[in-house]
Amino acid sequence: MHPAVHAIDLGDFEVVHALPDPGGGAGFCFGSEDGRLLLTDENGLVLGDPVQAVTSREAVNDVVRHGDYLAVSTRADITFMTASTDESLRRSLLSIGAHGLAVTRTGVFVASAGRPGWVFAEPPRGGRAEPVATQIDWPDTYMYRTVVLDDGRGNDVLACAMRKAGVGAARFNGAKGGLSLGQLTYPSFVAADLCGIGGPADPLAVAAAGLDGTLVFYRDVLTDRDPQAWRMTTIEGEVYRIMACHGHLAVLTSRALYLLPDVVTEFLSAVGRPLPARGFVIPVKAVDANAVADRYILVVKDDNIVLRVDVRAVAEAVARNIPSSSVAGLGSQIVSLRGVEYLRESAARAMAAV
Repeated sequence: MHPAVHAIDLGDFEVVHALPDPGGGAGFCFGSEDGRLLLTDENGLVLGDPVQAVTSREAVNDVVRHGDYLAVSTRADITFMTASTDESLRRSLLSIGAHGLAVTRTGVFVASAGRPGWVFAEPPRGGRAEPVATQIDWPDTYMYRTVVLDDGRGNDVLACAMRKAGVGAARFNGAKGGLSLGQLTYPSFVAADLCGIGGPADPLAVAAAGLDGTLVFYRDVLTDRDPQAWRMTTIEGEVYRIMACHGHLAVLTSRALYLLPDVVTEFLSAVGRPLPARGFVIPVKAVDANAVADRYILVVKDDNIVLRVDVRAVAEAVARNIPSSSVAGLGSQIVSLRGVEYLRESAARAMAAV
């Protein structure tokens, strides 16, 4: 195994999801097939016993935190957790499944619920015993992966990969406020995932990935109607995830993890170069991956092992042309995308907690 790749073995903990420690620590958090959460340090050393977060024992697919509240999503439900004064866990539940979660600056949790659209949930605070949830849906859309961006003026913007419906974005005006969804749909492009890639000068920059390895780069996801796009012609497998880390880009497929050095840095600097001719490729059958601490990519393999990939070390090895079986040639071509633009007004309805 390459020195930049460290294997974490969690024993009989059936891991299906990996992410940063939601409490803000330096370590990692892992979700299991049966709804448990486990914390480790950066080297994978277990810190305490697993916690049964999800009473339905469904597989964890995302965890986010705001203040004292932790939200855990599965394909069947969303659980809100907090600690009471006697240190026992208190839980509230929304009986709607989600592909993933995000959270706004004001603490509104955003669930990507597929065909039901977005679900906005405010946790049970201020004397309320249950969360308050609002469902926002648009016909013919599918909310698969959402990120919350700051527009640089203190306002939240939601950007979403919507499978065949393309890429959408909306200014967030509160959980009960009306939303206008700007949407670009492209023929033959199925948006599998997206991630924020912006900095202070380009806070609404986003990269989206299609199932076929087409990568689409928006300088401003709200207004950019002519994004740059390349197709990875040597990619193997169907794309699952796209992640930005320290100016580099990572793409996970059903067959491998591809690390593309300096792609984000060069796009934001307006260099406009094609994808790099060489990258770092790890053949792997994975079920999930996430970027952590602007340094690592955590890859959950299907054999219950997690790979911690040091992205900075990998990029340095590629740049210095250090011989490695993991460094491989990459092929790409420019793609001309002509999107069909839609503007959809939201229809909101209240949901009940259980």
